[in-house]
Formats: sequence, structure tokens, C-alpha cells
Amino acid sequence: MNLDNIKNTLPEVKIIETLHEIIIKAEYKDILNIINTLKQNKETQASCFIGIFGVHNPNSKNEFCLEYLFLSMKYNMRFRIIINFDANNEIDSISETFKGAIWYEREAFDMFGIKFKNLHDPRRLLTDYGFKHHPLRKDFPLTGHEEVRYDPISQEVKYSPTNLTQEYRDFDLQTPWNTDAVFEKIKNS
Repeated sequence: MNLDNIKNTLPEVKIIETLHEIIIKAEYKDILNIINTLKQNKETQASCFIGIFGVHNPNSKNEFCLEYLFLSMKYNMRFRIIINFDANNEIDSISETFKGAIWYEREAFDMFGIKFKNLHDPRRLLTDYGFKHHPLRKDFPLTGHEEVRYDPISQEVKYSPTNLTQEYRDFDLQTPWNTDAVFEKIKNS
């Protein structure tokens, strides 16, 4: 496999070669063209789809990053395509080119809120259909927004705002390593 031929085929992207991996940094608008080129080009033959992985960086100019991983069985070479984009951008779905990508795209929508154009099955994958948030975003609170419970009387799932109660704790910060004093305090309580 000749890296110069790949650079000539994809002139609009930045390509970095490492040991058994080619990293391609591209614009989100070009993702479908790049993936189709890598799959069909005789120099790459990246016909094995591995997965899509996402990252949320709320303090960055481009809030999201997606990495697409592919493998060329013929050349024993991995391809990593990295795109950065804003939360308002819609990414082209690659599920027509690689059928298995639909699961990863559904998961990216469900967990991060990333929208894909022409996604044939946009249902949530890991959370329930009434869930309105995206739990892998950095702005999602650890406790969540809602509690979900099953009500056996009405035989339906009920949502209610998260209610966290915590009892008062008396911490002994004066003697953190003196276990005798701690046990004495517990015994006298």
C-alpha cells in the first residue's frame, strides 16, 4: 500500500501514518466520501468496519469528536478517521455502506445526542424511548434528571424528578489515623 496514492485520492484531508495504522483527520461533511473511497479503492480496500466511538468536549470549539475504525484485511492496515464537529451539525450516516454501523450510530445518538442524516432506524438503543437526555455528555449530572420506577398498581413505568436525601454525617477530621480514638467515639455514640 502506497501512502502517496492515498493522499492523492483524498487530497482534502490530513493523513498520518503510524505502525499498522493510518489516521485521517477530516471535516464532518466529507465522512461519507472518505469511507466510500477507502472501501472501494484498490490501494486501501478497507472493507472491514470495526466501530464508531465518540467523545464529548463541551469546552472545545467543536463539541464532539467521532472516530471511525476500519481494517484492510488485504494490507493488514487499520484506518482511523477522526472528525470534529459542533452539536448542531448532522453527520452523514454510513449505514448504507456498512450495515453494522447502524448500531453504533444509534448508540451515538442515544448516549451523546449526535444526529445522523439518513439513519433508517433512529430509535434509542440503550435507554428507554421516553428518555429525553444523553447520559455520556459531560453536562449530564451523575444522579440523572429523573428517577424511573415501575408502578405495579397502574402497571406502567413512572418518571419523577430525582430526589436525593442524605443524612447528616459527623466526620472526625482531627484523628484520621488514630483508630483507637475512632473506635472509642463509635462506642460512646
